[in-house]
Amino acid sequence: MIVENAVLAIVLSLLGILVLVAVHLFVPRMKILEREAGPWISASAGVAIAYVFVDVMPLLARQQSTMMAADPAGWLGFLEHHAYLVALAGFAFHYGIALSRTADAGMAASTGGLVRGGLGSRFSLISLLIYAFLIGYMIGEKWDHDYQPGLLFALAMAVHFIGRNHLAYEQAPDAYKRWLRFELAAVTLAGWLLAILTRVSDLVFFLAISFLAGGIIVVAMSVELPRIRANSTDFLAFNGGLVGFSILLLVAEYFRDLG
Repeated sequence: MIVENAVLAIVLSLLGILVLVAVHLFVPRMKILEREAGPWISASAGVAIAYVFVDVMPLLARQQSTMMAADPAGWLGFLEHHAYLVALAGFAFHYGIALSRTADAGMAASTGGLVRGGLGSRFSLISLLIYAFLIGYMIGEKWDHDYQPGLLFALAMAVHFIGRNHLAYEQAPDAYKRWLRFELAAVTLAGWLLAILTRVSDLVFFLAISFLAGGIIVVAMSVELPRIRANSTDFLAFNGGLVGFSILLLVAEYFRDLG
């Protein structure tokens, strides 16, 4: 990658991470969520799922088909040949977190929502912070592998977190305003900085994005999609986010191929 492209990639990556940090900080002040949050949450789930199926899954398929001809070297080589197993592991891990959050709902309700005590609540809180950290890291890391979809990834995750963070804010508005939004912003920025200051191999990158893809699907399905209501605009909003962002990804891929 030539220097000019690298600088441009980092600038675009920085813009993307700043948008995501702003979402963490200002979700409570977003007027669009005050009147009717349901359609926006549904649309954010559609955007996240579109990104996984239209961009990440084809990327994993290309990576796996390219590497299948080579002999696997150790356990990393084995995982590289089975990227979908890593995505499945990410799905199972985040599904376990979703179950712990459900089991802990009674205690959370009695203590004001998101709390720092209790095994389930701590696990749920830490997992949310790790999730934000990984997404920040992937935004910073993608420029070194393919910077153009990196900006789209940042935009997709910003929309995704509008819905995810609003639900956290609904559950515990005081905790979100006092400390959670600042912790989410800090870990997201820390993940991005770590990615900018370090480099990993394509193998580690693809394994990480495989694991994250499984998590994105679970978070969208277990946290956001259950908010879709019958006889409402939520389902249309979900499909609008799904179709709209899919078209954006396909257009970006078309122009990238031309270049």
